Amino acid sequence: MAERNWTAGPWVVEKDRAGDYRVIAETNPTKEGRDMGARWVIADSVLVFLYPEEQLKHAHLIAAAPELFEALEACVASLVDSGRDHAPSVEQARAALAKAKGEQV
Repeated sequence: MAERNWTAGPWVVEKDRAGDYRVIAETNPTKEGRDMGARWVIADSVLVFLYPEEQLKHAHLIAAAPELFEALEACVASLVDSGRDHAPSVEQARAALAKAKGEQV
């Protein structure tokens, strides 16, 4: 597994007071029904210049990023373990993972 250099999740989409969508990371969000965790804004100002329906689409994609990274990483590992890591799609997946980790410009 790769080192994670981003805020732990889950990342969720919420609407702010102005009606714009943003992505929030919640760490340890609940304990016995009480809010016990920290909340971090992952994406906010980059979304406000879009129409609301575009904001929501972008926000959902951004919020899914940690799970998408982990799923893609698991797929690559599975293909490597089964000896099927020579496919072009595996190289494409490795490049995407490297980009997410800031290893590829």
